Amino acid sequence: MFKTIKQSIGSGLVILAALAVISSAMNAVGQELPDEIRGYKVEKANIIISNRTDAVESNKSEARVRVGDPELTDKSLSGITFEVNAELDSLRNSGTVDFLAFHQFKVNGIDVSIDDYNNSFEFKKKQTLFLPKPIKVFVGTFQTLRGALGEIRDSKPEWEVTGTVFVFGKFKKWGMKFKRVVPVEVRLTIKNPIRDQKILSEVTSVFSIAGN
Repeated sequence: MFKTIKQSIGSGLVILAALAVISSAMNAVGQELPDEIRGYKVEKANIIISNRTDAVESNKSEARVRVGDPELTDKSLSGITFEVNAELDSLRNSGTVDFLAFHQFKVNGIDVSIDDYNNSFEFKKKQTLFLPKPIKVFVGTFQTLRGALGEIRDSKPEWEVTGTVFVFGKFKKWGMKFKRVVPVEVRLTIKNPIRDQKILSEVTSVFSIAGN
């Protein structure tokens, strides 16, 4: 997938140390990153992320990820959850993605929560791969949900998504595998998944109950 793009840790202290390292690294996005994160060497790669309808020239990229339309999968008093599928075309390399970490993701400027994607998968050069499981996006807290609904009421057909994905994996080169973590900046538009009046009515109803 990438040009050169959980493991178990024995003690609680080591876990805390690893979390501190990646937290520090993520806070440095936009600045200079450390040489390693969680034992993976940091390396940049030209990866294009788009929605499935965008026409993108990918001849100069090492991989392309096409993001599908999000689907509303859960509504609760604490927030709403979406699932997003994606497919990958690796143009130059093969290897294994161990996990994905998401940093500072926003939808129309509203903070969203995305847990680490811990479903490891293999990819091969010049083959299309679908993620084994969708990525879950959570819009939580009443204040955040209120902001999200405000955006929906504006009837925007698309949402703007921004953030950074850290891709941790082992990538093949010269017959060997090298551990790498690749930071990928994301800025794309996706279809508004709750513009439909029926779905919007259901979400608004949940929000109204939560606000009482």
